[in-house]
Amino acid sequence: MIYYNKPENGYKNLTEQQVEELEEVFTCGHCWVLALTLYRMFGYPISAVIDDMIVEHAWVTLPNGKDLDIVGVSEHCWSKPTHTNMTKEQFIDNSESGSCFDPKGTKLGLCEEEFEHCKQVVEEYLLPTYSFA
Repeated sequence: MIYYNKPENGYKNLTEQQVEELEEVFTCGHCWVLALTLYRMFGYPISAVIDDMIVEHAWVTLPNGKDLDIVGVSEHCWSKPTHTNMTKEQFIDNSESGSCFDPKGTKLGLCEEEFEHCKQVVEEYLLPTYSFA
């Protein structure tokens, strides 16, 4: 579940503080939710840095070869990825939840509520801000 207080008016016209909070949520713990959502919405392959099955950061690769995460489009989103060009299934097979609330070995999974929440972030913030699709 995404632990973030969704702004009352959605993700359009965010204040600087709201943008910082949004970026923190999706770079520090929920990057994989955004990566899975972008894969599901657009079919972009997932790349990630995964250490001992724990996701350090996940993002997608656009058709032009650039990387995309919550902070935008870049030549290199993170350090050198350990896993690239993954489907949702491959990503889930190569990772597990790093949350202290989940038993060790718990696979990542995207519930419908998280997908809808993250889809709203993509449609109202990410797409208009970075024009990637």
